[in-house]
Amino acid sequence: MQEKKSNSDFWYYLVVGSGNVNQGLARIMGAILAIIVCLGTLFWSIWPV
Repeated sequence: MQEKKSNSDFWYYLVVGSGNVNQGLARIMGAILAIIVCLGTLFWSIWPV
């Protein structure tokens, strides 16, 4: 049974995983791009014209 990780460690391993450094950086950039696209689409859809 493994010890409880903190919340930031949980999100770090969820995004980065246990791969090498380049794969982790690519997944972080992909996650940031996905957040930007989702927020942009949300604001674009509800913004009054």
